[in-house]
Amino acid sequence: MHLDRTLCSASTDQLFLGSASTDQLFLGSASTDQLFLGSASTDQLFLGSATTDQLFLGSASTGQLFLGSASTDQLFLGSASTGQLFLGSATTDQLFLGSASTGQLFLGSASTDQLFLGSASTGQLFLGSASTGQLFMGSFSTYQLFLGSASTDKLFLGSASTGQLFLGSASTGQLFLGSASTDQLFLGSASTGQLFLGSASTGQLFMGSFSTYQLFLGSASTDQLFLGSASTGQLFLGSASTGQLFLGSASTDQLFLGSASTGQLFLGSASTGQLFLGSASAEQLFLGSTSTGHLFLGLPSFVLPWGFQVRACLVVFVGCFLKVCPIQPYFLHFIWICSCCVISQSPLFLMVFAAIFPGCVC
Repeated sequence: MHLDRTLCSASTDQLFLGSASTDQLFLGSASTDQLFLGSASTDQLFLGSATTDQLFLGSASTGQLFLGSASTDQLFLGSASTGQLFLGSATTDQLFLGSASTGQLFLGSASTDQLFLGSASTGQLFLGSASTGQLFMGSFSTYQLFLGSASTDKLFLGSASTGQLFLGSASTGQLFLGSASTDQLFLGSASTGQLFLGSASTGQLFMGSFSTYQLFLGSASTDQLFLGSASTGQLFLGSASTGQLFLGSASTDQLFLGSASTGQLFLGSASTGQLFLGSASAEQLFLGSTSTGHLFLGLPSFVLPWGFQVRACLVVFVGCFLKVCPIQPYFLHFIWICSCCVISQSPLFLMVFAAIFPGCVC
């Protein structure tokens, strides 16, 4: 009798062939945990219940194989929403092939730092986050490979805005160490193409120019050695105002070829004692100054080219005048020398002439 009750009871745990409602083979109850072939709602093979944690082939909603529940952490092939294989949940950190939003393979979540192939927004391979410093190939705007972020200093091939390879910060295409506004060594320019060491505003060595192409050491506004010019093409050591080669400045003592005003070669200044070929105002070769006593070939600026002839005629005229005057010889000789010194302005050859000529006219 006991065997008959076990095979026939629909309200207690039993082993039977048939069903309390549909045909099935199970151990247990249609409402409690059981092992059966069939289902309380659809045909399936599972251990547990259709509402509690279980191991089954099939699904509470769609066909799948999983350990756990359709609503809690589980290991399954398929998905609570899309086909995938993962450990964890569709909403928490997990390891899976596929994605909560797009197809990808990553460790972590679709919203936190991760290592994945694919992207939270575009296809890329990176370590870190799509918003923080990372190493990846791809770009937020263009394809690139860099270490750092798309907005901070980095080493990359490509650019946050234009294609470039550089170490430092990104504003224009260049290869440099530093930034576009601080001292640096780069090929390119903060404004124009050039190669220099230093800054675009301070002393530097570069080939190129702020205005024309040049190579110099120093700045475009301070004393320097360069080929070219801050304003015109020149090669000089010193300061730049006009094309010249000199040591010193255009206003102080110097040795140069050229001139502060006209072409000349001199040692000294254009206003002080000097040795030059040319003149501060007229061409001459002299030692001394244009305003003080000197030895020169030519004439100072205040003497006309025919001055010597005029002075010689004046000396002869005075000598002839004194010849006819009834004055004692020694006094006449004294007056003669004084007049020659005044007329000739003391050149050596006129003084000698003045000393000898009275013997002829007296």
